[in-house]
Amino acid sequence: MKAGSPSTWWKRHNVHVYGLAGLASLGLALAAFFYPRSAESPAGPVDPLMRQRVLDQVARVLSSPPEVRKEPSPGRLLVEAVPDETTTGFELIEYSVVCDLRSFKQVPSVDHGKMLSPVVQHIRQRIQNISDATTYRLEAYTSGIDVFSHSTTHKDRLVVYASDERRTVARYRVKPRILEFDVSGDPKNREFTIQVSKTYWNAFQNPDQSWVGVTVALPTRSISYLIVFPEDRPYTEVEHFANDENKNRIDLPAETYVLEDPQKRWVWWNIVNPKPGHGYNIDWEW
Repeated sequence: MKAGSPSTWWKRHNVHVYGLAGLASLGLALAAFFYPRSAESPAGPVDPLMRQRVLDQVARVLSSPPEVRKEPSPGRLLVEAVPDETTTGFELIEYSVVCDLRSFKQVPSVDHGKMLSPVVQHIRQRIQNISDATTYRLEAYTSGIDVFSHSTTHKDRLVVYASDERRTVARYRVKPRILEFDVSGDPKNREFTIQVSKTYWNAFQNPDQSWVGVTVALPTRSISYLIVFPEDRPYTEVEHFANDENKNRIDLPAETYVLEDPQKRWVWWNIVNPKPGHGYNIDWEW
């Protein structure tokens, strides 16, 4: 699913495992592929520090295999209906998503009930609590078997609400999961960080599910995606697009940046000042 749509949130993504030396040698070549773009604005200058941060992030991801979780977190509750995600009381300073599809496999229809294909999504949010809220919630929808989550910053302060209900997200019937973080011990009106990983089992199995996205729920300064594809399944085409509150296609923001791997093993996208209620999505062809 997508981030911003179905929460198999950020759909299939896989990566080619370059060695660090190989990444270093590709640095100059990759630089030529890093450019800001919008629907109407011409390409402008690129911050070299931003470019280097992206290349460093790619190197870190590719330096180790995906951390796959095979069981739900201890703080998981089965409920009839999950609560809503947080839409007030916080400001997102930075929202970073890594969708790691390196372990993705096409699952035969007879095996759809078996956990065979994991896709790992890492989320890092720099947040400011501008209210007296003590909890913060993120959504995780899936069209697959399940989603198993783990937080490195709020390990003992994470509750996952899971339900057998089905919700329609971008025309898909999906299983909802809500991750609730206890932020009562985090500072008010000062920045703090939430990090969480989510393993989606048997998601992104249909051709029309090759996309990821985020619908912006809170005031947000910056969103970035890094999608890594399997070594044997690089993407062939990729499209970046945005939808308004009514799901109508709109022009991309003026400040949007893209960095693509020449061998099509990964793609990175950054949106500055995304609008609440708008969805920002990446669609690709295998």
